[in-house]
Amino acid sequence: MLLSLLAFFIIGSVSVREIDYKGLEVVFEGADLTPQNLSFDGASWIENEGEPNLPSINYLIGLPQDGNVEVVIQENQEQRFKGIDIEPVIPIAIYETPGPEPAISKSTIYLKNSLYPENLVQVSNLGYLRDIWTATVKINPIRYNPVTKELVISKKLRIRIEFKGQPKSLPITDDSFESIYKRTIINYEQCKCWRRERTRQNRENPFGNGIWFKILVGEEGLYKIGYDEIRKAGIDPRQFDPKTMKVYTALFELLSKNVTINFPDSLIEIPVYVEGEEDHTFDRGDYLVFYGFHDAFL
Repeated sequence: MLLSLLAFFIIGSVSVREIDYKGLEVVFEGADLTPQNLSFDGASWIENEGEPNLPSINYLIGLPQDGNVEVVIQENQEQRFKGIDIEPVIPIAIYETPGPEPAISKSTIYLKNSLYPENLVQVSNLGYLRDIWTATVKINPIRYNPVTKELVISKKLRIRIEFKGQPKSLPITDDSFESIYKRTIINYEQCKCWRRERTRQNRENPFGNGIWFKILVGEEGLYKIGYDEIRKAGIDPRQFDPKTMKVYTALFELLSKNVTINFPDSLIEIPVYVEGEEDHTFDRGDYLVFYGFHDAFL
């Protein structure tokens, strides 16, 4: 069966093909990698503190609405190296007073006699990034067994990411988020019309436009919401443009906990400070600060 290739593009050591609406083909070339030089164009170093410090390839991909993916390893040319020491990730910190450097701690991964990461490809975080159904794909061309000290490098890796689900093309009714989609979703051109179908909103409902979240403030004072707090709440921070983030409240006891009912538009905007708004993306290290009052729903 002949598949038409909609797009082909190269990012550093990786090439990506968009194959109709059916999926993606990713090819990684690591012929020049050695135990002494594990870095490559497009590499991400995002392992947690104490884990082996290895690079990976990380993409956010757009999928058919509420669909899933299946990963097929089509080719994997590996080279194995013995007796290699890979140091753990160390925390990044600023120490105010001179002193000895903190001891480097290793996670329990260093006690396991198996390759880390376990899988060549990991798929996670399926969910809507505003109106496009997305997933995070992490490709691990370099893996390490900390017990046997064996390093495995994929010199050439060919992966097919097959989409499960039939996409439905819908018109783009609001293009205010398109610049963020283009920067963050690797196959934007392929999936840009695979939009979530929204139900009609009552125009009298002030929450009918945009994406709203409710915050319960327990006591009066300054509050800071960062990347990690948003992730812990089950929300993807990548959907926010910090320059457009606003916080509202209402007269006490007027703003209902139920945001779906109708009530007079009496919202009051609260002054906020947003750190890291210049790049239009809410990244690690970015945060929002506001002053809240006890028992206020924001």
